Amino acid sequence: MQYGVKQLHAAGSADAGMRVLAELHAAGLLPDLRSAQCRVISFGTVPWSTQQKTRVHLFTVRASAEDALTLYRKCTNWLPSSLIRREGKEPFWDVPLVPDLVAQNISTGKAWYLWYLGFAKLIADKDRGDHVLGFMRDRRGRLIGIRTGEKGGLATMIADKATFREGPERTFVLACHEAWRRRMGQIGDKARREGSSFHDQVQREFVRMRTSFARCKNATTLREAVTDFWARAGGPIAPLQQGWSDVLILMDEKNWRTAKDLALLALASYKPASKDEEAALEAEPGDTGKGGTT
Repeated sequence: MQYGVKQLHAAGSADAGMRVLAELHAAGLLPDLRSAQCRVISFGTVPWSTQQKTRVHLFTVRASAEDALTLYRKCTNWLPSSLIRREGKEPFWDVPLVPDLVAQNISTGKAWYLWYLGFAKLIADKDRGDHVLGFMRDRRGRLIGIRTGEKGGLATMIADKATFREGPERTFVLACHEAWRRRMGQIGDKARREGSSFHDQVQREFVRMRTSFARCKNATTLREAVTDFWARAGGPIAPLQQGWSDVLILMDEKNWRTAKDLALLALASYKPASKDEEAALEAEPGDTGKGGTT
């Protein structure tokens, strides 16, 4: 309890269990990480009973290596819970979802550097996707106009080579970042020529790309979506000039799901290069921005 309320929030069973293991390890109480585990029981109200709590999920959390716990600690530091205050409304704690995904991947024995696997599934749900990408909805599904999201923390995780190591996966994400940066430059030029809304056009293009990647069901559709995205950038993309042959392996029949996770992770972790980009990416869908054009 010495850590306060902020430290006592978790996004899910894996996040809660991994936090316990991380704290015990930091206190020197886990001499053998290979055998350490935490059994988590989550409770919820079942649809047919609102009078009692019922066990709904049982999860065993394991952290088999120092690298895994180091990654998790970095993730929770960069993606902390935050207290949201709204005028005339009760404050509430906003809890990031990505740490639970990281904890799940670590717990199931995946290599620590594959922490992002399942990202596409995580944001497939509209509410969870909006939360990760920066928009919050109320219980009725209405946008409540709060700029939250996990993009800043994800951008930091991608930038840190100790967390997101060198290799084809990093090359792939950096190529997507460069392609999106150029695409927004093209949209900005078009908006200035036409006197139209840069914010609106960026939002439409972002939704189009997110939908295009999310709908990929096999290696063929994934390759089509990614190559179309890169082609729209116009001209050679620097990260691909030296790493193209390495990236190709991510789009075969065996690895295309990983590429789908990475493509959506790239959109979620993009760090705006200017204030105009930041304002456009943070605008709610349908928000044309106060300035109209840029």
